[in-house]
Amino acid sequence: MKIKTLALAGLLSLLASSTSFATEKTYNIKTDPLSLALGVPNIGVVFQLSENVGMGVSGSMSRLRWDDDDITAVGANLEAGYYFSGVFEDTGYLKAFTGLATVTSSHDDIGSTVANVGVIGGYQWMWENFNTSVGGGVQYIQSEGLSIGLPALEWTIGYAI
Repeated sequence: MKIKTLALAGLLSLLASSTSFATEKTYNIKTDPLSLALGVPNIGVVFQLSENVGMGVSGSMSRLRWDDDDITAVGANLEAGYYFSGVFEDTGYLKAFTGLATVTSSHDDIGSTVANVGVIGGYQWMWENFNTSVGGGVQYIQSEGLSIGLPALEWTIGYAI
């Protein structure tokens, strides 16, 4: 009887601890709805490093057929952000980001690499797990024969777990 009681108590404490752990959010899976609408799927995840700091990685891939030519673009981005009221709160944020993309053409057998770096400020809204954010800033883009500063705009929807 004592063993059954101890086993039941251990099981209940394990369930209680896993339940409390499960309610803590540790990352946010997000995408850019505008990119999806344009046929350039982009998905990323932001990991909480501390109460106010998050680090994210994202990737995208698109394929376009143009005049018997297959054009493929693959990109990856890295971001670090400071969230003024907490990573998973309604809050303003400031993020720095960098990215790298390659664009290749099957017809002309040519390719190009594009790199960017920038900063964005914005605001995110959280409803339990669902969230959205809107932001704007500046970015610097570098490619073969091209160096230019452009606006950086952000609109994401996500689900934090």
